[in-house]
Amino acid sequence: MNPANAALVGAAIGATTVFISSYLTFRYQLRLEEKKSRIAREDALDKELRSYAAEVMREMFSALHSMAWIAWHAYKQMKLNIPLINDELISQYHQEIHSAVPRLLGHLAAVDSVDKRAYKELSDQWSELQKLEDRIANTLVRYQRLPDESLRTLAEYHLEIMELYKSVPENLADIMKSLGPSKQRA
Repeated sequence: MNPANAALVGAAIGATTVFISSYLTFRYQLRLEEKKSRIAREDALDKELRSYAAEVMREMFSALHSMAWIAWHAYKQMKLNIPLINDELISQYHQEIHSAVPRLLGHLAAVDSVDKRAYKELSDQWSELQKLEDRIANTLVRYQRLPDESLRTLAEYHLEIMELYKSVPENLADIMKSLGPSKQRA
């Protein structure tokens, strides 16, 4: 092969090597950027999920505290025979519950949009609290007509609520621990 052809072949091989090398580097960088983007998106979703779940938990605790407060007053009224339950306290209870519930449901909907499993677990926990709240609300509705019976019933709820004060934080902490990038989203 003459020197001119050899130079031409060498240049062609060099150009082909540069082209292939550039192409492979581009593909590698593209895959790397896609992976970084996916990880960043998952991290953002995890942060969003944790934020919404924390708000759900905050509202659950708020509702639980309101339930505990009214039941504690009934319990103390029964023990000390001092009038503690009154229209103002009942009205305050209803305001607190009716303030917390819409926020809680909104945050639950946000959790559901990000993670179905987390929604199910948080929703199940809220369902348990909601059943108790429904019983308390129905008891308070009867309070004007049947104060003694209603007072006894509310006082009985106090022990149940104290048990929930122990179990709900643990349950919610377990749910919070189960959230994260390594967990499969539904």
